[in-house]
Amino acid sequence: MEILSFPDLILRRLLLTLSPSEVFLLSLTSSEDVKCLVKKNLYKAEEVWMEFMDTRCDRRVTFTIRVKGVSYRILYLGEMEFQEGEHKMVKWGTHTRYEFTDDTVLFYSSFPVTQKCIQLQEIHSYICNLFKCNPSQLPIRFDHWFNFRLLSPGSVIKSVLLNNPRSRIGYDDVNLFYKNQPKQSIAVLERAFWSTMKNDHALLKVPNVIIRHSLHNVRTFFLNFQGEHGLFQKAKITEIVILEFLKKWINKDMENLKTFIAYQHELYHDGEYSLSRESLKKGRSFEEAELEKWNQERFYSYDSESKMHRIPLQSFHDVVNQEILRNMKPSEIFLTSMTSKKTKKLIKRNIYKVDEVGVKISRPIYEIRAVVYIKIGRKICYVVGLEFTEHQLLNQFVDWRVNNSYQYLENIVIIPSITANDWNWPETRRQIHSIHSYVCDVFNIDASNLSVMFPSGTHPECFDIGTVKKCTMTDAYLENASTIELFDQQKNMNLLVVETSREILDSGSKDYYRHIPTVIQRNAKSGANLLLTRFQGQHGLLENCFLNGFYVNVLMKMWSENKIDNLVSMIAYQSVNRPFDYEKVVQVLEDRMGNSEGNFLKALRVEKLSEKRIYPYESIITQEHQFEAGTFDCDGGYDVVRNSDGKHATIKISKDYFMFFVWP
Repeated sequence: MEILSFPDLILRRLLLTLSPSEVFLLSLTSSEDVKCLVKKNLYKAEEVWMEFMDTRCDRRVTFTIRVKGVSYRILYLGEMEFQEGEHKMVKWGTHTRYEFTDDTVLFYSSFPVTQKCIQLQEIHSYICNLFKCNPSQLPIRFDHWFNFRLLSPGSVIKSVLLNNPRSRIGYDDVNLFYKNQPKQSIAVLERAFWSTMKNDHALLKVPNVIIRHSLHNVRTFFLNFQGEHGLFQKAKITEIVILEFLKKWINKDMENLKTFIAYQHELYHDGEYSLSRESLKKGRSFEEAELEKWNQERFYSYDSESKMHRIPLQSFHDVVNQEILRNMKPSEIFLTSMTSKKTKKLIKRNIYKVDEVGVKISRPIYEIRAVVYIKIGRKICYVVGLEFTEHQLLNQFVDWRVNNSYQYLENIVIIPSITANDWNWPETRRQIHSIHSYVCDVFNIDASNLSVMFPSGTHPECFDIGTVKKCTMTDAYLENASTIELFDQQKNMNLLVVETSREILDSGSKDYYRHIPTVIQRNAKSGANLLLTRFQGQHGLLENCFLNGFYVNVLMKMWSENKIDNLVSMIAYQSVNRPFDYEKVVQVLEDRMGNSEGNFLKALRVEKLSEKRIYPYESIITQEHQFEAGTFDCDGGYDVVRNSDGKHATIKISKDYFMFFVWP
């Protein structure tokens, strides 16, 4: 593609059609002229996030940009063991071993700890420079992995801390992180693990602090916060703490404070921690303050980063409503649909077309997260999430429809849901099914076509038997007990997508997923060879394979003997870093074309195609993978005919791929 010859207007439109990760890879692998042209015409991102993740299988640093409120993950940087004998480090910009997984660039780094800090800064600066962001504005997110030593002091301006038992808030490491980042303007803590916090903790000096699910250390924050704005959600608040807080402010011990908002946890609305106004009315303990009751209505000018505005959709024409809905986030559409039945009906009539509504399940420690997403083409947008937390004192479920303590986080609505002791699984499944069905109804999708995603770990207990039609796994263990249970329960599954398999299947193990009609396995590597010979479905796509000519020959022999009679197509792409002895397969086909008596493909006859034919590929794989032009052009392939029934198939083979197409 001669990008340099395109006018700027066309190039801007072209860049909008590419995902941000594709733009990143294009800039990284192109000449300086192309890179400058891309940067000149590229849209501007609002910020570039760096996230430290622990996926249970490995640890990764990810880089994510935000454009018009929507987040796009660009790069995974995986960890590798650093060998002391390696004297020459490969600079990341000259790295050639890239993988493209789930619309994200992935490569592994083997840098020693002393150089990782520099590498992360360079990558962040490169992405900021490409997407026209200020590289000095560094937002950080810690998700189950707290590794602040890889960050330069004074570089972080915003941080989010998620579910990390290794980084309890009171620990010295956490205190040191906030102390080393004095430029940090906002700190967000999501379900963080708590331990006793000292009164001089550095977090207390951050100007803006948001703490969600804060049942511990509430008193320490109320009485020692030295920032400007504080927000507590789902806190355990007592009247004594409030009175002490007010007394501190009256005594000028909180001179920086502008606003402090705390929402009581719904479990403590009644009883020991219930709040009343009587203590304030009596005015006790406020000798240096005067309490007044306002006689006029006033509104505090509180500037929030994200405000939901009510849009009078009923007063607009359908054409206008369609344009409004196109500019709203899916999570905003979800909230708007819940305002009234009339509004929901109007949205259903004017909503844009989506390809899929699915549920993403993860299991952080002591909870379940069920996120409902929509998919348009290859783009995934989160809509609403349920966070289930077990509570020892509760005997019944809190339904998501009656829970009004919604949280609006970035691009998603979060609905906290408290479960009964010892996990009420039937009720949990009912909740997940209910909210999935609601979103399907809003976006006019058949709720029976349930798609699920498991980013780390498999959780079959979250879905009723026989309801899952499509399953996507990332960092999957295909042979562990929970995955086997999933395949055993979900016999109606018609598509399985495995992004990365963390196990190489042994030759004697059982493939519980081989009966699924369509399987896509990315980063298949050695597992591809075994699946070639055991697959009992119809369509297979294998990427990044370590193909071996022996297994390819076995597949042809088994098909010729009617042992894999369901097979319609199999496409396998060889890894660029591994040689494929495809000549052995070609030799067998050429020998059989010469009617060699010693050839093991006696049940086949092989012919060289004399006419140009295009294979009529009809598989749902086309919704998940974009094939290159000419993939199904069978000209130059080998035509094989099964002697038992005369069925035809075409074989395409080279050092880069193996393709097997059975003609209808």
